[in-house]
Amino acid sequence: GDNLVQVESFCQDGKLEANFQYSLINSPCEIVRDKCSTTIIHSAVSQIFLKDELIVEMGAESYCGEPLYDEGGNISGILWGLHDEEKSGQEMIETLTLFKLAAKRASLELSKRLSEHSLAIKHQFNQALLNGASVGIVSMNTSGVVTTFNPQAEKILGYDASEIIDKQSPALWHDPKDVEAQAKALSEKIGRKIEPGTETFTYYPNQGVIEEYNVDFITKSGARVPVNLSVSAIKSADDHITGYIGMFSDVTDKKNMIAELIEAKEVAESANKAKSGFLANMSHEIRTPMNGVIGLTDVVLTTELKDDQRAYLESVQTSAKSLMVILNEILDFSKIEAGRMTIEATPFEIKSIIEATQELYFATGQSKGVAFVASIDDNVPPFLVGDPTRLGQVLNNLVGNALKFTQEGEVSVQIQLDYRAIDEAIVRFVVTDTGIGISAEQQKHLFDPFSQADNS
Repeated sequence: GDNLVQVESFCQDGKLEANFQYSLINSPCEIVRDKCSTTIIHSAVSQIFLKDELIVEMGAESYCGEPLYDEGGNISGILWGLHDEEKSGQEMIETLTLFKLAAKRASLELSKRLSEHSLAIKHQFNQALLNGASVGIVSMNTSGVVTTFNPQAEKILGYDASEIIDKQSPALWHDPKDVEAQAKALSEKIGRKIEPGTETFTYYPNQGVIEEYNVDFITKSGARVPVNLSVSAIKSADDHITGYIGMFSDVTDKKNMIAELIEAKEVAESANKAKSGFLANMSHEIRTPMNGVIGLTDVVLTTELKDDQRAYLESVQTSAKSLMVILNEILDFSKIEAGRMTIEATPFEIKSIIEATQELYFATGQSKGVAFVASIDDNVPPFLVGDPTRLGQVLNNLVGNALKFTQEGEVSVQIQLDYRAIDEAIVRFVVTDTGIGISAEQQKHLFDPFSQADNS
């Protein structure tokens, strides 16, 4: 604490003691410390400071104390003396003169010891940092000679510190070809020639910038180790560069992990491409016979048929067209995955979209006893420019779902005009049904991929 101090030296009866603790509380030294001034007591010191065990034990009669100051003018210690005889004023003045001379020398000595102690603590702290660091740390002076080589640097590079410090430069573990490439890139960037060597890695630190590099180091065994290296300048108190410090970490595992991720990504992309290609090929292969089924059904329906035969063929035709819709959607899905899906902008009649949907789902509604009605508001433009195929797909999906979950009543499609300008319009397609509907909770997942409110 502030009141417990370390006595550097204490001489009594020709015997020198040192390094013991002394309490300033209720002692004459406390007066010197608090007032930061010389204190002289002529007589009866041991009677005045009864709680100072040292003074009482010695039976001291007189005391003289002089503060010691550090280089900053702050009190750093006390030079004090005791005598077992009462002293006259003149004797104390003479003693004080000697004390002041001694105090100057003591102040210098104490400052030196404190400075050495502080430096020792800093050295221990720095050494602990170097020894415990998880990265390699190497420092060099301005001549390029290594001055620090910590244990992690030994582990990564395979050299012992005794082989490197004050003997080698970092060029020992740099690949000359890599340094040439770094120098060339730096020269192009800053617009002046940088020779391969130390300046390649100290140019930015000289500008006050900490720069990072991804380079390969050559170990003592000749193996290459990929590292992430950062270099910064070491500066003196007057801001002059006295050396450089480099910190680096082995990124072999990280580099391998990135390579594995890239490989896995490429494998996944290749598999996805193969899947998309398979879907596209299969949809094309199935479309050919399906077009034949639809075409021949159309031909047969133009002949004389019995009512039940016609009904059967119309069901076949409807199913075939529904299957064709699914095939088209599979083909579109493969296009989306391949990034080749495009939205067309072609003229079309909006009435034809509705009629195609009605034709596709009329039989389904009729078989369930569900009415399917459609209407177009009078103010809707009859002809639009857009992608009729995609529009038809969306409308067919909505109507198909509505019919699937409606057991009685009707499914209706209403086409409304929301907005119209000279050369553009916003048209709304509203599909309603009298079916079971979708709960509020299920509505939250409407646009989640591969999610259905009903898995049937």
